Amino acid sequence: MDEKARHVPMRMCAICRKRAPKNTLTRFIQTSEKADPVPDQKQKAPGRGVYVCDEARCREAFSRRSAKRKAKGQEV
Repeated sequence: MDEKARHVPMRMCAICRKRAPKNTLTRFIQTSEKADPVPDQKQKAPGRGVYVCDEARCREAFSRRSAKRKAKGQEV
C-alpha cells in the first residue's frame, strides 16, 4: 500500500524572494502600528505576516527595512 505524500505549504522570503517550506521560515507579525515586528512562533496569529528565511543577510535586511519604515511612520 502506497502512502500519499503530504502537501508541504511553500512560502517566499520577503527579502531574497526564495521559496521554501513554510516550517523553515520565520513569520513576523506587527502587533500594533508603533511596535516592531515580532516573530510568530506558532505561525498561526491572525492577520498578515511576513516570512523571512534564516540567512543572516535576510534577517539583517529585514531589521533595517522595518526600522526605516518605523521612522517614516509606515507599517511593515
